[in-house]
Amino acid sequence: MRKMRLFILMMCLSGHFDCNASDKAEELHTVKQWIAHRGGISSVSASFVQERHLKALKRPIINSGKLWFKSPRLFRWQIGEPAESVAISKNGEILLLRPGKKTGERHSGNHSHNSRQSPGMLFFEIGFPRDYKEFSKRFTVTGLSRLGDSYFISLKFNDRRSNIAIRKVVFQVDSKTYLTQSMEMRFRDASSIKTKFSDVEENAVVKDSVFEFDLNGYRLKGAE
Repeated sequence: MRKMRLFILMMCLSGHFDCNASDKAEELHTVKQWIAHRGGISSVSASFVQERHLKALKRPIINSGKLWFKSPRLFRWQIGEPAESVAISKNGEILLLRPGKKTGERHSGNHSHNSRQSPGMLFFEIGFPRDYKEFSKRFTVTGLSRLGDSYFISLKFNDRRSNIAIRKVVFQVDSKTYLTQSMEMRFRDASSIKTKFSDVEENAVVKDSVFEFDLNGYRLKGAE
C-alpha cells in the first residue's frame, strides 16, 4: 500500500496521472458506501450529546437526548429526560413540540425547509436517504477528509433557501463500519451545532408506540 501511494504521488508530480480525478473517484466511492449503509438500515436507536456554539457565549450550550428511526419514514428526536423538546416525523407530517410549555408546530413533510428549525429533522433528512440518487438531488458533497479511523464528509444544500442559513453540514463517519459518529451544522452567522452519537443500535427492535405523542392540551401552530 505504501509503495502504491508513492507510485501515485510520483505519477502526479510527473503529470501522467490525474490526481484530482483519483480524489473525486475515492470521494464518490466513500460517500456511496456511507449512503448504501444508511439506506440498508431498517431501524435505529441511539443516544447523543449536542453542543450549541453561539458567538455571544464563551461556552457551548450542552444537551443530551435520544433518537429513534424506523423504516421507511418514522423518526423521533428528543432532547432531555423528561423531554424538553421533541421532533417527530410520521405519516408525511412533522411535529416540533415543547412539552414543558405544551406548545408545538405541525408541518407538512413536503415543506422540508421547515425542518431546518430542528437539528434532529435535518439529521433524519440527510442521515437516512433511500439511495444515492435521492441524496444527490438535495445535497452536494463539498469535501472529504480522513483523520485516524474516521471520514469527515462535508455537504451543502442544493436548495437556495436552506443555503441562506446553513453554510455546511459535516458528518463524521467510521471508516470501517460507515457508522455515523457525529453531525455538525455550521451556520452563516458563525454559530454551530455539533451532535455526537453513542450507544447506537442499528436494526434494533423499535415499537411504533415510540412515534406516538399525546397532544391533549397542546397549542399547535399549523403549517405555513
